Amino acid sequence: MLHPVSAASRSLAFSYNQRTSRINVFNLKISFPEYTVKSESISWDLIPENESDKEFLPQMITDISIETPYKKIIIDTKYYREALTGRYDSEKFHSSNMYQIYSYLSNLESRGGKNANCEGILLYPTVDKELNMSFRHKNHKIMFKTVNLSQDWRMIEDRLKSIIK
Repeated sequence: MLHPVSAASRSLAFSYNQRTSRINVFNLKISFPEYTVKSESISWDLIPENESDKEFLPQMITDISIETPYKKIIIDTKYYREALTGRYDSEKFHSSNMYQIYSYLSNLESRGGKNANCEGILLYPTVDKELNMSFRHKNHKIMFKTVNLSQDWRMIEDRLKSIIK
């Protein structure tokens, strides 16, 4: 199931919602008229042994699903005090966030087409340092990106546009 993202502004492509602690995508048609932006329900690629067992599976809904003419991008927005977690004097990604984006990508894969090699982005606000990391798993690229929300909105918009290009 696809849920259209509401267009609240013609000049801003993205905004931050303090109430929900999420970065929202608005109308990208101005900058990228060929892109489709939605929130999307993803079905589990599981076959229950008993049909009644399906009701116990949690629902997966993306924050942002972007389809371009040549690829699909799933963005999951996070708002933590720290994008990385410290453990034993080293910084690591939040494992639950990685599991979530991986689950989205692997369950979309069975749909075929652009879904078979869609990209995933975990998007955080910049706190101490900017993140621009990417990894590959099978056919999927998984990225960890930050955006500095304390800068001018034009710079925020430019950063977010550069992430999805």
